[in-house]
Amino acid sequence: MQNNEKKELRNWIGAAVIFLLIIGLLIHLSVWKVPTENKDFFVSISSIIASSLGFVIFSIIGKDDAEVADLQKRNEGLQTKIDQLVRQKDDLESMLIKLQEGLISTVGNVGTNYLNKILKENE
Repeated sequence: MQNNEKKELRNWIGAAVIFLLIIGLLIHLSVWKVPTENKDFFVSISSIIASSLGFVIFSIIGKDDAEVADLQKRNEGLQTKIDQLVRQKDDLESMLIKLQEGLISTVGNVGTNYLNKILKENE
């Protein structure tokens, strides 16, 4: 595995562990009561764990802010290349149209000259 893949795997495993801790905490709260002397401590620990839930969800589903920013930059770069290719295509089309017009004009002139030459010979 590459370092990036290992890092992603560690992030995913860590996120899954935190998610399981939150689920375990909810199950614990639904079954047992928290003693009043430990209530403040338990609430602060629970809130710290629950505050990481956003990171957990994004890690599990694979959304990474740096990756999103990188993909947006790549998308902008590709859009610039597409715009350049469209301009080049338009330039080539106009060059082809001019070439076709020139060929039609030249062929028409050659044909006219040939017909005039034949008609003069037949007179």
